[in-house]
This record gives sequence, structure tokens and C-alpha cells, in this order.
Amino acid sequence: MRNNHPGFLCYYIIEKDSPDYEVIKELGNVIIFGSKEHFYCLKNATKIITTHHYQYLVPGSNKKLIKQIKAKIIFLQHGVMGTKYMNDFYGRVTNKFHTDLFIVSSKREKEMIINEFKYNKNQVAITGLARFDNLFIKESIIENSILIMPTWRDWLSNSKNFIQTKYFKEYNKLLTILNNNYMDGPINFLLHKNMQPYNEYFSNKYSNINILNYNTVNIQSLLKKHQLLITDYSSVGFDFSFLKKHVIYFQFDQKAFIGKNGSHLDLENELPGEILFNVDDVYKTIQQYQKNNFIQTKENYSKAQNLLLYYDSNNCQRIYQAILEFNYKDNIQDKILKNAFVEDYFINSMTLKFNNSIYYLLIKIITFILSLFPTKDLIIFESGNGRTMDGDPFAIYKQWQKLFPNQKFIYVFEEQINYRYRHNTKQVPINSISYYYYLARAKIVVNNQYFSKHVKLNKDVFYLQTWHGTTIKTIGNNSKLLKNNLELEQLLHDQNRWTYLLSQSPYMTQVFKDSFSTKAEILEIGLPSNDIFFSNIEQIKLNLYRRIGITEQQKVILIAPTYRETGLKTKRDYQQDLYIDFEQLFIDLPNDYIVLIKLHHHAKTKISYKHDRLKRVGYKELNELLLITDVLITDYSAALFSGFLANVKTIAYLKDYY
Repeated sequence: MRNNHPGFLCYYIIEKDSPDYEVIKELGNVIIFGSKEHFYCLKNATKIITTHHYQYLVPGSNKKLIKQIKAKIIFLQHGVMGTKYMNDFYGRVTNKFHTDLFIVSSKREKEMIINEFKYNKNQVAITGLARFDNLFIKESIIENSILIMPTWRDWLSNSKNFIQTKYFKEYNKLLTILNNNYMDGPINFLLHKNMQPYNEYFSNKYSNINILNYNTVNIQSLLKKHQLLITDYSSVGFDFSFLKKHVIYFQFDQKAFIGKNGSHLDLENELPGEILFNVDDVYKTIQQYQKNNFIQTKENYSKAQNLLLYYDSNNCQRIYQAILEFNYKDNIQDKILKNAFVEDYFINSMTLKFNNSIYYLLIKIITFILSLFPTKDLIIFESGNGRTMDGDPFAIYKQWQKLFPNQKFIYVFEEQINYRYRHNTKQVPINSISYYYYLARAKIVVNNQYFSKHVKLNKDVFYLQTWHGTTIKTIGNNSKLLKNNLELEQLLHDQNRWTYLLSQSPYMTQVFKDSFSTKAEILEIGLPSNDIFFSNIEQIKLNLYRRIGITEQQKVILIAPTYRETGLKTKRDYQQDLYIDFEQLFIDLPNDYIVLIKLHHHAKTKISYKHDRLKRVGYKELNELLLITDVLITDYSAALFSGFLANVKTIAYLKDYY
């Protein structure tokens, strides 16, 4: 702006003690943070352009001053969005983050900002990031050089026992192996600026590795000079891949870092690099890349192209044009509130309390009225009472999404859905107002348990009931727990609304006929969730090994019991004991065995015993886990029948009073 458009009164705000102050002061129009000029600019600016929340520019986050700001906000970002879930920071709904214009780098990223962050499409401009102007100016590459740049962890702030953290142990192990074995080129290690206080724990420990200081290096120059980058979740991985170079994503703490909301990207299929979970695999991959002269694979090049539209040095010019052409009239805040996210923010945030008779009476009245109107083109999926996203409804949903990508779906789910499904799927929590609204208007509904009896489904609705596996227990009308179980009462009410009921065998067809007084036609055509056993399972298995953090050489014991209604109940969950002596188990087990525990979504248990070969998996799809299982330990769960289809070598049954 200062070089090409000097006619604009363009100012830069910076703290005087910043290391960058001396670098930019010669440009002119540089204002010290907190000065009189700073306050004057904030009140009179027509545009505020920033990489973070604009309120960071307000000294002390002065509320009175914030209200006086009339400028339009342009959010440049400080990295390509995708790896880490950032809706809680920059979401229009979840965090009420305000910006008028949101700068992105690709169609993929724009789609993400519109669908997940709830911005109007006219508020999102595909320009590329300003820093990319310098990214493609070539610098000489140092042969066989490796750059290691992990991002920060908010839970490690002011850690008093940093040396005991998994973060330190993993990177210390990696640096030690490279220091002792990799002698083919320079290795540089740079901690994130928020982790710089921990530099002392790495300094002077490795004779062949340079520990860099964040304030004395140029990040882009580092990226351009190295041949291989090892990072974890940092957006610099995208920058590096845009240079057609290899990136290794060392994600030893993926579950903790990504969290329950997951990533905006489908990490396995969209991240342009190799995702690895242990140090040995990182070193082996480095050796493999070295043999291939560190040339980026075609697959990763294609993934990188999907995340960057422009491979040039005109990003600043496009941003400038986007700001000039931005149509303010089309983006009035009230219009955005009304059209973009009022439904999510107002309706979804109002989750009803269980057993509240007044609420449910209102719901009955409202949904009855809504059900009288013609159905909307809505398809709703629910599995496990909204606690899971798996089973037959999920299998049907995935196939339907492939065949009809433009169809809009509703999925009842309490957690954050994976990004690969978000572009045409709206997520609603069970028992929210939106849940009842969509059920009353839906054209097609699919479930493997039941929908609430408090809602009136449309008279023309098509209801496919898939159930949830081959049963050993008595169900429906024959269940001995009916009188004391609200869930079964709701199920009996729900069965009168079914259109079709799926069956996988003559045995289950007869069970259904004996257990339900439904008029639904029973379709004995098999279960969609079993298709996985007859597909290309090798890639699925490979992805599972990576996600769980085990190797193909290890043998897997999967403990997957059902739940007991006889246990102590808390809300919708039952406490239960697994009755397994884990200490003795690991004394007897060979070293190549690993034990995975997957509980039913209604079961809770506390396992105090800890072992590096004992893992609790929250992974949703049981049938996928069975593909890597050597021994299945279960009880009365339908998992045992799926185990047969998955060719599990050994199936053991835990028999008890149940």
C-alpha cells in the first residue's frame, strides 16, 4: 500500500518495543500502540485490516472505544484455515467474531468459511494470503536440509514440569535420533513463538541440530531454503507444500490437539503430507524421501493445489482490489444475522430439558401444526439416540451423499461431525428445538433406534427403521424391561410410524415379527453397515493403524461389550464394571498384543489400570475396528455377529447374570 497506493492514508499500529518496529518504521505512517495518534486512527478509520481479532488493536479492550469504531473490518488471517478447529475463535455464531471481509486462499477454504463459520458468500474473497507474494520468489535450497517447526499447545502455557510432558519427550526423542543418525545435511529446530520460553530445554543438547530463536529468523526464508519440513498442525505446512516440497505431520497427540470437534479438513485425505504418530516412522519416512531426492508426490501436490488457487505473487494486489470492490450494502449485519445463522444461533442453542412437561406440551402443539403442512425436501439421519454417527443410518447416509452430493441432509448428532460431511449436511443436537422442527417437516427419516414420542411426524413421511444389529436379547413388546424403561416405551410408540424395517436374515425377520406390532414392511435385504466387510479394506485398515497409533505388526484384542440397564445410571449412561483383571492379562499376554476397549455409547466405566498397550478408543465405527481385530471379547452385543463377517480369528464371550 505504501509503495503502490501512496494516496491512501494508510497507517500501521505496532508496539515500540516490538523487534519488528525497527524493520518497518522507515516505511512511514507507523504509529505507536497506545499513543494519541493510535486512538485518533481507531475512531476515524474507514477500514481496519488485521490478521487477528480487531479488538486486539484497542488498548485494554476499551468497550467505550470499541463502540466508537465505525470501520469495516478486513480479516487477513495468519495461515490457511483447516487443520485445527477454529470455529470457536473465528465463528460468526459460536464466538460472535466480527469481520466484514474474510480473506481466503481457495474455493475449498471459502466453502469452509461459509458453511461452518457462517459467513455470507459475499463476505469471503479468494485472494491468497498477503505473505504468499514473497513465498514464490525463489531462494537457493540447502541440500538435504530439514526444518522442524511444531506449533504451540495452549495447555502447556507456564508448564512447570515441561520436561515431563509428552510434547518434550517426543520432540527430544526425534531430535536425538536425527542428531545421532542423520548426517546428510543441516537440521534446524524452531519452536512456535508462544513456546520460545522452553528453548532452554532443547539448547546445547544436540551437536548436529541448530535450535533457532524466533525473533532472529525470517520464517518464509526458512521455508524456502529447506527441502523437508516436519511440523504437526501448523499452517506453515500448507506454505511448504505450496512450494512443491514434502511435509511430515508428526501428530503424536492428535486426539488431544484436535479435540472432540475434529478438524475442518478430512486430515487423512486432504492434508498435503504424511501423517505419522511415532518417531520411528518419522525417521523411516525421512530416509525414504531422501532416496527420492525429496520430490513431492503427485498425490500431495494435488492436495496442495486444492488449498491454493493462485500460485503467483499478486496476492496483495487481489486483496487490495477485494477491499475496494467490497459491497457493503449486501452485507448489513442484521441481514447476515437473519439469513446466515439465526437458525443455528437461536434455534440450536435452545436445547430442551428432559421430562419438562411444559416444554414437551409446547413441542407437541408446534410440531402438530407443522406436520399439517407439506413436507420439505429434508432427509434426516439419526443413530444411537443422537450419541453416535455410525451403524446402518450412517452407512446409508455416506452412500447417499456420494450418489447425490447436492442433496441437503440433517444428521442428529451431539458432537462435531467430520468435515468431509459438512458441506451438504446440517448437524442438530437431539431434543433441541431445531430437532423437533426438522422432524415435523422432513420428507424422509432414517433411524436405528427411535425418534421422540413428543414429536408429530408428517403424515406423508417415509420412515426407514434399520434397527441396530442381530439381537440375542428380547426386544420390543417382549422386553422384560419395558415397564421401567422410558426408551422402550418411546420405541413402542415409534414403531407405528415405520414405513420399512430392515432385516439381515430370516432369524431377525422372525424376531421382528414376534417383537413389534408394526405395520411396516420388513425388507430382508441385509444391512448397509456390513458392506465394509466386502470392500477394499486395506486402505481402511492402514488409516485405522495411523489414527489409533499402532502398527500392522501388532495383534489387536478388542473388548466391546454391550451395556447393562442394571448398572448405576447417570443421565443417559450406565456405570458398569468390565470384570477383567488387566494386570494379570498383561502378565500373560505376549508383547506384540495390544488391547483396545470400545464401550457402548450408553456405558461408562472407570479403568484405573494404565499400560502403554491398553487404549480406550472413542472411534465411532465398530465394524471398521473389527477389520484390524484378532481377538474380540464381547458378551451379548451384536458385535459378535459382525465379528464373524469380519473374519475375526477368535471371539470370546463374557457370560454373567445379565
